[in-house]
Order: sequence, then C-alpha cells, then structure tokens
Amino acid sequence: MKIRRVFFGGSFDPIHLGHLILAREVLEYFNLEEVIFIPTYLSPFKKEHMFSPYERLKMLRLALKGEKRFKVKTFEIFKRRKSYTYYTAQYLLIKYGEKPTFLLGSDSFLSLKGWKRFKELIKIAKFIVATRGGDEVERIESFGRENSINFKVFPFRRIDISSTYIRRRIKEGKSVRYLVPDEVYKFLRGRIRV
Repeated sequence: MKIRRVFFGGSFDPIHLGHLILAREVLEYFNLEEVIFIPTYLSPFKKEHMFSPYERLKMLRLALKGEKRFKVKTFEIFKRRKSYTYYTAQYLLIKYGEKPTFLLGSDSFLSLKGWKRFKELIKIAKFIVATRGGDEVERIESFGRENSINFKVFPFRRIDISSTYIRRRIKEGKSVRYLVPDEVYKFLRGRIRV
C-alpha cells in the first residue's frame, strides 16, 4: 500500500537542518504528498525543554515557510500536557481514516517497547525508520519482526547535527549559525546570544 503522508513528531528544541534534510529525503524517497511535523508540548522522555512550546512552534513554522509539502499540526501543543504517540495515533487514525505512519530514528524505534501502550500503538500505527545501515538494519528488522510491527527501513546518511548539540552550544555562548535554518537563527539571535 502506498504511503501518502508521514508524521514527524518531536520536541524540535530547536528544529535544525538535520530534521529538514531527513524530511526532504523521506518525502522524495517515498514520493509522499506531505510530511506533517507534530511538535510536542512536553516529551514524556524529557524533564524540560530549553524553549517553550510556543517558541518551538514559532521556529518550526519559520523553518518550514515556503515548503508546500511540509505542514505543521499543533494539536499536541495546545493540549498542554505530555505528548504520547499512542493518543496521537488514535487521533490521526480517526482524522485521516487510515493508520498513521510515523517517521522515527533507529534509536527511537528500538525503544518502542518502553512507550506508553506499546502493544496497542503498533496495532494502529506504521513506522518509517531512518537508519545509517550496517548492523543497525539487522537489529531494526529483527526487532520489528519479533514484535509484529508494520515498518519500512529508510537508508539515511549520517548527519551529525542534534538539538542536544545545539542547546549545548547555546549554553556555552557559541554560534549555532549553519546548524539551523537562517530564519530560525535570526529568531534565536533576538532572544539569546548565539
């Protein structure tokens, strides 16, 4: 069955070029109609975020400006509570009338058993797993088969940019230029020394 759209959830604290390159390559590889970004209000795996939900949403919108096939859905932000993929999948299943496909990195995919209502989640959702190849692909395929997960592997080249690295540089007063889109960089410069 053809995948029409992919949902890319995350904190995006902040959104960076690695996120955008991954979204673009997945869009082209699977010939998708759209990639829908879903920023969390609060990730269940994080105690806090550097930027507020509304600052992260603003940066995401700035980063995606002019990208017709990149969309943002804000329902997790405006629920104002921890964001769990199971409840998001339920909502998307009803809204679109088909099982939603989530875009995940390999680490997130391999940690799915620790996610809220894992067994129910994998019944109502599908996954595209971005991987760097090698032994990792075997681990992903083995995990997916053992747990009867509906997934596809996406071979993705390594881009060594992370939100964690960017936040560390911000805390150290170092520049994050060329790690984030220009409009996001301008937004950050108006708030902190970057």
